[in-house]
Amino acid sequence: MNFKNIFRKENIMPVAVLSAICLIVAALLGVVNMIAGPVIKQAEEQKVYDSLREAIDGTFEPIEIPEGASSEITAIYKVTDKNGLVGHAVTLSAKGYASQILMTVGVNADGGVRKVIVTGQAETHGKAGMANYPDKFAGVAADALSEVELFSGATISSTAMKKAVINAVNAVSGNVEEESGEKLPRTDEEIASLAADLIGEGASLKDITVENTTYTKRVYKDENGKGYVAYVLVISANYGTVESETLVHIAEDGKIAGVKKLSCNISPANPEYGYTPPTAEEVDEFYGRLPENNSETIDGVELVTNATNTTTNVVTSVKEALGIVDGLIKKDMPTPEAEVKALIAEFVGSGITLTDITPSGCSYVKKLYELSDENGYIAYTANFSEKYGNGRLETETLVHIDNNGNIKDLKKITWTNSAASGRYTPPTLELVDAFYTSLKGKGLTELEALAALAPQNKGEHEGLLVTKATITSKDLLKTLIEAVTVTSEVISEKGLIRDEAEVESLAAALVGENITLTNVTYGGSAEVKRIYKASGNKGYVAYIVVMSQYGTVETETLVHIDNTGKLVAVNKLVWKTSDAMYGYVPPQADAVDAFYALLAGNTSETFDKNFVPAEGKEVEHVTNATNTTTKLVSAIAKAFELVEALIVKDIPRTESEVKNMASELVGSSASLKEISTNNSLLVRKLYKDENGKGFVAYIIAISPNYGTVETETLVHIDATGKIVSVKKLTWKTSDAMYGYVPPQADAVDAFYALLVGNTSKTFNKSFVPAEGKEVEHVTNATSTTGRLVGGICEAFKLVDTIIIEDIPREDEEINDMASELVGDGASLKEVSTNNSLLVRKLYKDENGKGFVAYIIAISPNYGTVETETLVHFDSAGKIVSVKKLTWKTSDAIYGYVPPEADAVDAFYALLAGNTSATFNESFVPAEGKEVEHVTNATNTTGRLVEGIGEAFELVDALAEIPVIVRVDYTARIVGIVILALAILGPTGYGIYTYVERRKSK
Repeated sequence: MNFKNIFRKENIMPVAVLSAICLIVAALLGVVNMIAGPVIKQAEEQKVYDSLREAIDGTFEPIEIPEGASSEITAIYKVTDKNGLVGHAVTLSAKGYASQILMTVGVNADGGVRKVIVTGQAETHGKAGMANYPDKFAGVAADALSEVELFSGATISSTAMKKAVINAVNAVSGNVEEESGEKLPRTDEEIASLAADLIGEGASLKDITVENTTYTKRVYKDENGKGYVAYVLVISANYGTVESETLVHIAEDGKIAGVKKLSCNISPANPEYGYTPPTAEEVDEFYGRLPENNSETIDGVELVTNATNTTTNVVTSVKEALGIVDGLIKKDMPTPEAEVKALIAEFVGSGITLTDITPSGCSYVKKLYELSDENGYIAYTANFSEKYGNGRLETETLVHIDNNGNIKDLKKITWTNSAASGRYTPPTLELVDAFYTSLKGKGLTELEALAALAPQNKGEHEGLLVTKATITSKDLLKTLIEAVTVTSEVISEKGLIRDEAEVESLAAALVGENITLTNVTYGGSAEVKRIYKASGNKGYVAYIVVMSQYGTVETETLVHIDNTGKLVAVNKLVWKTSDAMYGYVPPQADAVDAFYALLAGNTSETFDKNFVPAEGKEVEHVTNATNTTTKLVSAIAKAFELVEALIVKDIPRTESEVKNMASELVGSSASLKEISTNNSLLVRKLYKDENGKGFVAYIIAISPNYGTVETETLVHIDATGKIVSVKKLTWKTSDAMYGYVPPQADAVDAFYALLVGNTSKTFNKSFVPAEGKEVEHVTNATSTTGRLVGGICEAFKLVDTIIIEDIPREDEEINDMASELVGDGASLKEVSTNNSLLVRKLYKDENGKGFVAYIIAISPNYGTVETETLVHFDSAGKIVSVKKLTWKTSDAIYGYVPPEADAVDAFYALLAGNTSATFNESFVPAEGKEVEHVTNATNTTGRLVEGIGEAFELVDALAEIPVIVRVDYTARIVGIVILALAILGPTGYGIYTYVERRKSK
């Protein structure tokens, strides 16, 4: 090929012309958009204005939407003419079958409907017939609106419109409060009589109060062991009449034993729409299919054709009753008390008197007894299966707890495994017995550590859990933790070794002069007898007593912990170890004192690192007194936990004040719900907005020197894990002294401004210190900003975890869909996603068919799922196939037109066949590069592309494929030029050497 031809004049000209045309077209498109945008917006506004005139004419005055009115209402206008009030116009946006239905409703002064106008909708079902449906409301009085028939070809759409019209009329009439009080079609006596008839002879029914239910109006328990009867009632949402009324007899195993249909109202035949109701026999057959089902299987009951809505509501109401009864079954003792006491006598020996001290409010501890010989306590625990939801007894255990709150022995009464099926084989009896034996001697800390173990592989766990019964063994641990906790609280309340005045005096002396103490003890430990809060923000003092197995004091200690959770000082009151015998030499007093001296200065984190034993770790303990120091260490760890919980509760503002400020930060329509912060000393409150606007963290950093608030900040993090806004409530640094100059307010405000827009990744890069890295902190206030940064880091961790866990589908459903995508023979194993906010699940096929990534992108504006996608990669890291589960873009508004479904599907089709290299070239944006995105949905596809990019990184790493970095187009162009010069031969070499000489000069 002659490369000189490339530079001929006739070849250069077409390129120049084409480039000029592209520039002109781009400019024209920009001009059209500038002109058309305002015109389209004006047309939309004119359409709404015209609908107001058509619905009810007059002079329009916008008025405030009344409190309690439907959220569908977007505006209300008062309409008048020269004679006074004509009525009102109400604009609404109602959720239909496939779209938002935009409506304008004209309401006369008497409350009747004048006219209904639909200004926008994209419904599909019955679209042609629905065109005239709004006319049915014209002239209908307010109290007759519920009688307007639905359109059977588009039930959902017509229901939405009817409900919207009723909401509009109610809003302008002021009738927005929900009706109070319960209206039943039958008396209590009549229901009770019918329930007794359903159970049969020998029924002895006791009415059980149920609260916060939708359909279950009465529940009765038969005291002769025949189970429960629930009375469920479904009221029609459209007409306010009884739709179905049913009595359900539920046996003690959680299954439906019988059903009595009291009423079932189905819409009459409507020849106009071709609707024919089912026969009475078909309805009776449906009710006959309900028995033998439980709360897990009830959803699978076959519905009645031409009455699917009504029978779905029956199933929903019965399912609610089953769930309520499941909860009631779990509260009852599975073994009668006389039998339990007989089992205890076999367990600890006859002749021991049991004193019943059972506390209220326990989930698993059915009975707690104190033993008469002061040899501890016996807890009778029972746990019902959460997995099957049918009231099946899973574990039933007697637990002997000593006077220090440790498990002395256990007696297994019941252990239920799942039946063998498929690949699953239940564990052997020997393995279960070995698990019970391994729990002897364990205290609360060790039990909690066991319960926190995470699975490594499917069916396998680290630690002493029962393989192939890990759920059951973890549930047993829940019961034991509750038993040990409530017993420890009883032990703690039994009194002090010293007079309380003496303990308080010693505690005050430990903190300092002129200190007053307030007893703030609350349950949780057998060893931590008292906790006092010191005046002057000086922190807390814990009084710890550890008893030996013989009931004598082994150690008695006072521990002072400041308001930042740091152990400041310790006072050893009593220390006892065994006497010298059989070659044993007790430690010297100096060694013990040296151990106590090591305690000061620790926080709960450093204390765990230095003193709490773990496999393969050396810890600071007293030689020849490791048992004694281990018990003391366990008690101090509990003191840290209890004090930190008190610090967390002690916030400088009222909860309502914090929540109000958090709501203001999120903006209008905020609905905040408080969620756990895992007792963080920095993140004191964390709220989730139930309308999808993300999270707000309330962060406090306390000065370790003075115990005062140093920084107090609200941070709004959106549903994608990005900081949206920050509100600085308090900022304090030291006063100017000894050459120190505190930072200016502007510098602090500038620092706060830098926080906005960060995610956990970018925040760590910019603000979290690391060796050899400069970070953005406030000069002369690095300690203060350091603590604030620590609090924000904790907030990111909490929020990111919640976002990751909050997926719209069950694990089983995702796994099933992923297996279908891979095909026959798939055997998927979940692997790490490195806590990705986009790649929520990643599976590896154990038969070599590659990987499947489950990707979710959340809308930062609304907090809803924007895209939800499954991507199948082969074992070489190439995309084999893609399954689109969810795709949402903004609705058409203000001239914006969302993409057609075909365009989205075409985009998804382009993804298959890519590797990370080709994907980056085609889809990942870079300066001056055009990429494949869906027009009018670039944000949505951008987030999906980001998720697939993360999936490629994870898959390439697992498949051990080198990660391909984004193409450097500058380097590529230079490479092509050098290649071209080389091909040109001597001429190219001359140009190359000339360039090199110029560079050297």
